[in-house]
Amino acid sequence: MPLYVYEHEQPCGGACPDPVELVHGIADTPQRCPRCGGMIRKIVSRTACRRNVLASSNLREKGFTRLRRRDKGVYERD
Repeated sequence: MPLYVYEHEQPCGGACPDPVELVHGIADTPQRCPRCGGMIRKIVSRTACRRNVLASSNLREKGFTRLRRRDKGVYERD
């Protein structure tokens, strides 16, 4: 199940960590904090960015060759 991050709409007095991390199904949308019962809203979190896996140097390391189209029906190695 995915991990979702929420923040309190109004401060709850320090009883809960901010932000709140919850694990639940994609169809479940909690409206209240499980600890204090305060209203919470979902935060859009950052995603992991990977390097370009189709770069020529990465392909060469894995033993692949990239071909570029030079003309109609004619390809050359990159």
